[in-house]
Amino acid sequence: MVRETKKISDKTIQWIQGKPILEIPEHSEIRFEEEQEDVLVFTESDKPIKEDLNSLGIKLVETTNGIEISTFYNAGVREFSKFILKVIPKKVGDIESLGRMIAFCYMDKVKTFDLENIRFQKGDGPLEWLIMAFVQLTQRLIRNGLYRKYVTITDDVSYLKGKLLLKQQIQNTMKFNMKFHCEYDEFTSNNKENQIILHTLKKCLILSRRSELKTKTQKLIHQIDRQVEDKIIRMDDFKQIHYTRLNSRYRTPLVLSKLILEHTGFKNIKEMKTDLIVPFFVNMPKLFEKFLEKMFQDYYSEWNVKKQDNRNPWIREPETEDKIGEIEPDLVFYKDSLEDVNGKLIRENVEMIIDAKYMEEPKRDARFQIAFYLHEYDVKRGFAICPTLEQTLHRDSQNRIVYKDDEAYLLKDEYQNKEIAVRHINVDEFLEIIFSDKSQDEISRILEEIVPIIP
Repeated sequence: MVRETKKISDKTIQWIQGKPILEIPEHSEIRFEEEQEDVLVFTESDKPIKEDLNSLGIKLVETTNGIEISTFYNAGVREFSKFILKVIPKKVGDIESLGRMIAFCYMDKVKTFDLENIRFQKGDGPLEWLIMAFVQLTQRLIRNGLYRKYVTITDDVSYLKGKLLLKQQIQNTMKFNMKFHCEYDEFTSNNKENQIILHTLKKCLILSRRSELKTKTQKLIHQIDRQVEDKIIRMDDFKQIHYTRLNSRYRTPLVLSKLILEHTGFKNIKEMKTDLIVPFFVNMPKLFEKFLEKMFQDYYSEWNVKKQDNRNPWIREPETEDKIGEIEPDLVFYKDSLEDVNGKLIRENVEMIIDAKYMEEPKRDARFQIAFYLHEYDVKRGFAICPTLEQTLHRDSQNRIVYKDDEAYLLKDEYQNKEIAVRHINVDEFLEIIFSDKSQDEISRILEEIVPIIP
């Protein structure tokens, strides 16, 4: 059932260059109606856009006098032929706030980032922030030298090199081709890692709307395009990357690269055209989970923090490759080491677990899930952290920032001596202090107020 109806003639509906902006919160349903004709309709070119959004749980159905839109847990913007769709997050200020959130989650060492050049501005969309973060990290990669490795090359060369391939060489001879058909290894920067970087830079050059960012991107392209082949990149190319000590510094830039290419489509750059609105969508539960992970790993000082610790608590006999009942608390807090030399969990070192819950309150299934984690890790207390738009950071009498959650509560199981503490955080408030000049110690103190050390 459609919960709400809006007419595009309403004064609250914004228009950009003759197109209405259909704004709808994530995980909701609205029918948009028109009084005139030929506005809320689809054209043939809109078909692939509808299919793409449908895969994200965003459904658009044309009616006799408008369009019915239902959304899931993805927020972002997409332009159609006649209108613009804008899905706004429910638990994070507005869609512009996603930019800083994404930049913080996927940008290593925020404090070294050139904040003067990327200071948040109204109208900078999330994709613009992703591009800024990617360009900055790529600049650092190039400054430190591109990653080089041995790549196997098969080619016709004028002199014998490496291994001669007889079958192809016979074909060369029959065609009066006097070159040697050889297979050889070459130590080169023309590898998959750098090809992805170059392809993404060229896409960023088209997508970015900021002149200074375009200039910086163009300079980076010129620095590497003579050494690296320009190839079309697809999703499977990321699966071919295996990180070692030598290419580990590429991990974060390639994560950003994948995000940029995923949200703009893996199209040939030459076929792309710039649109009024840069398309972008992000899964909010996953982003909130990543936000908590990054924040606690960077600023929580008392214990070590490990992200999603995948364990299989159930053992099938005889053993098979099938996984039964994976256990994946979002964050595990532990002392010293989490595993011994044989990779076995040291239960005595696990102090606490945290699960990100992108919802108003943890529902029954979510509470049972956390209780299962507590049992498997043999710890007394776990935390369920939910986003809220209510104020959670306040000033005390000494003008210090302190955490106060009026919605917090504690769930107890006295029979098993287990507790689940439900806490709420305002993401925008935390982004403000993270991107401010607050010291790391002060942010750590605030996090320890949220997740206190309990003996």
